[in-house]
Amino acid sequence: MARSRPFVLICAGDESIGQSLRFVLTLEGIESAVSTHPEAFLAAPGLAAAHCLVLEDNSCGQDGCALLMVARRLGAQGAAILLTGKLTPALRKRAEEAGVWRVFEKPVLDNALVEAILSRMPGREQRLSINT
Repeated sequence: MARSRPFVLICAGDESIGQSLRFVLTLEGIESAVSTHPEAFLAAPGLAAAHCLVLEDNSCGQDGCALLMVARRLGAQGAAILLTGKLTPALRKRAEEAGVWRVFEKPVLDNALVEAILSRMPGREQRLSINT
């Protein structure tokens, strides 16, 4: 599915997290969609076309890294951002193995998440990093 505007697909078990992020992205001119269940995220029509995927770890009991790997098999190519409540060495390793581009430990109190998403929109690139 071709999109005329940059697109972000969000999977967050807590709908308020997803809707808050969607609101901020809308202010930045970024189209986005929020799923609160892994099955809906994987079935989203924009999965393969998304420029960026934002996944909340342990969203509805689903491991965010495992969810990303399934999304990749279904054609998702966008940069992946993982939100987690606790960044452990084991999670860091799983994230690297799954191809996560950035990891943010919650709560994200500044604008770093939105800035990271904006940096992945067409024409802008940034290197891998971990924010805690």
